[in-house]
Amino acid sequence: MTESTSINKVAPEPKTSASSVSPAHRVPPHKTENWGGYTIDELRYQRAYTLARIEINNHRLKQRTTNLVDGGPRNSRNVVGKLLSAFSYVDLALLAWKVGSKVWQTSRIFKR
Repeated sequence: MTESTSINKVAPEPKTSASSVSPAHRVPPHKTENWGGYTIDELRYQRAYTLARIEINNHRLKQRTTNLVDGGPRNSRNVVGKLLSAFSYVDLALLAWKVGSKVWQTSRIFKR
């Protein structure tokens, strides 16, 4: 008899972990019921994590600016080359189309 009752029971649905829920659907912990707040260890961890992230970003920014200043372009050809290398072919095609259409419109105005 116990086998039939255990077979007929419906298993509870598994709870979704926080990582499986999209960020848009996550509820911040301070807006849920029975939330007691962050522990001091959680606050320290968040602070350390944020400071480390800021320090890494500052280091990357400093490195990029020193690379630009030290090994930066010396003439206009290098500047144009660096700018064009930052764009993809699609971006260059769209940029050429926009510039070309403006030049075409301007030349039509002066021909009148």
